[in-house]
Amino acid sequence: MALTTRIVVGVDEVTEVSQPVFSTPGRQLGLFELFAAIQAGDSLELTRLEPHQRGPAVNVLAVMMVALRRYAVAPPQAAADWEREWLAQVGADALRLIAPEDDGGFFQPPLDPGKNRSAMTLSDIDFTFTKLEHAAKSVAEGTAEEAIFVLWSGLWGLSVAKWNGGTRQGPSVVLPSDDGTLAGEVRHLIAAYEEHTASIIGAQAMATRAADHFLWLRPVSAGGITVDTVPYPYLEARPCHLVAAAPGGYAGVGEHSVCSRLAGKGHGDDPQVPIVDGKPYRLWGGRVWSMRTRHAMLFGANDVIRPRSMRVPGYRVVRVCGLGVDQGKTRGYWEVLHPLTQRAVFSLSLQPQRAADLSQRALDSADQVDGALRWAVGALIEGSAQSAAVKASKARAAHGLANALTEPLTSTVLVLLAEPPDPAAEQLALLKAAVAVLRAVWAQIETGCPDPLRRAAGANRLGARIHQLTGESTMTELPDLSKQVHAILQAIAEHRTPNDRARLRTMLATEPPMLYWMLLGQVPPRLMDRPETEAVWRAVLPALGALRSGAMPIGKALAQTAYSEMRVRQLLTATGETLVGQVAEVVRWLAAHEAKALDLSTLAALALADALDEEQVRAMLRQDIAMSWGRAQSRAEAA
Repeated sequence: MALTTRIVVGVDEVTEVSQPVFSTPGRQLGLFELFAAIQAGDSLELTRLEPHQRGPAVNVLAVMMVALRRYAVAPPQAAADWEREWLAQVGADALRLIAPEDDGGFFQPPLDPGKNRSAMTLSDIDFTFTKLEHAAKSVAEGTAEEAIFVLWSGLWGLSVAKWNGGTRQGPSVVLPSDDGTLAGEVRHLIAAYEEHTASIIGAQAMATRAADHFLWLRPVSAGGITVDTVPYPYLEARPCHLVAAAPGGYAGVGEHSVCSRLAGKGHGDDPQVPIVDGKPYRLWGGRVWSMRTRHAMLFGANDVIRPRSMRVPGYRVVRVCGLGVDQGKTRGYWEVLHPLTQRAVFSLSLQPQRAADLSQRALDSADQVDGALRWAVGALIEGSAQSAAVKASKARAAHGLANALTEPLTSTVLVLLAEPPDPAAEQLALLKAAVAVLRAVWAQIETGCPDPLRRAAGANRLGARIHQLTGESTMTELPDLSKQVHAILQAIAEHRTPNDRARLRTMLATEPPMLYWMLLGQVPPRLMDRPETEAVWRAVLPALGALRSGAMPIGKALAQTAYSEMRVRQLLTATGETLVGQVAEVVRWLAAHEAKALDLSTLAALALADALDEEQVRAMLRQDIAMSWGRAQSRAEAA
């Protein structure tokens, strides 16, 4: 039983798509004016097109223009030329935005009289469907322009309850262009369609006009159409019609349970679609938007054929688009735009194997730094490597790293494609790009661990792996404060006599000798003119009477003298007067254990940074002490 819908026609209501309905920057265009602007090389966007509708819109516009041009007496240029060809090859009725349900309109096939139908929202027609997890909000009714866009995007839909989806499965598409605009992407896709001939689609087709390519002109009851009789390229539509819900507002009505008229579920052999196992490359199931899927779409993979449109030269920008689907639900829409150099375009177009090789090496680099991060994260959490907490932390860290690596590594591949081949230099560049991201991700992760020794253990693990990968040193540049303190202590130690050292060794913090005040004369005012900073020197200078200055890190000295882990942790977490007391205790411990060739500057600088409230310097020095202690402990345990 047909659904009865009241059709309301307003004075200013759009009746045909040839009217100015498409919004572009600064003007409204009709369909044929849009064709002419694209043909003329204009750089324009459809400003009200939803992001997830871009791929279908580019596809629809390109196929319509290809079909009209193919049978034109002369190549159409102006809007009037395109309109003439449409009227001659397709007919005026196919421009109607609202048409009788048993007749055809614009992307609205004639429905079967008497069959069950239901009201449809615009989101029902759109390939996003209804009640699904998608970024685009649900739309019940909208303007003529919105209605046209959902008719186009419905071509890419999957079959759902009541209404058959479009014939194309997807979309995951790659859209090259000369300028990064929708018009440029349509022009490049037209060139790709005109360069390519499908091997199966249209093999037995007897086409004489553009209408033969538009399956949506045929009644929905016309089933069993085989792909070899369909002219290439073709366009299909969902079994639905638009209805006027209010003046200027449109909704839909759809016929239930209509079988796909095209025998089998194909992919249209579209040049902008990557192919995997003979099917469109879709982000579904376990395949999600990631660096791996983006690389497969851009560069190809062992089981993925990259889009043929990338073999057609003339582009400078590539847009990669993907809509995630899983069991009838959409998981989100993503896209990214890559500007390219001329040399990179040449490599992508004519040297696909090099691009695929670089891509694989980039993915290998990502796997290597992933392993390094997982190993380092394991040191931050108490428990065995097989514990649920450790596994969960590693998984979260790896997910964050993978997301952060995608753009830098993809960009690095595109940059390398513009350079002469050099496998060794390329590998190092990929690893360095990956390691730079790894360091940034680690810096964010380690801040969540309150234990300085665990952070240091993780940093030591990470540094060792980075050194294995790139040869980079794990040593970090000491802050200026540490260098300054080191110079002060060296100057003091070099000019002390045995008597001076004896007086320092036996001095009381409450009653320092005159020598102490003389030594403070070598300290800049900033580092000693406050009670908090002066207290640090009272704790440190006695060590110069008992210890010899040298290069041994303070953390290593503490490990070698069996200073307990608990007491090291107390030193690293203390602040204020407590930290000064911990420094004094460390000095006494090292003197009692006759530590030799010791560098006290890090210890003194730590307390001074705390007194001066220089948090970043304090954090660096804590890390330095903890890491040197951790490395020494590891060597001792391994011995």
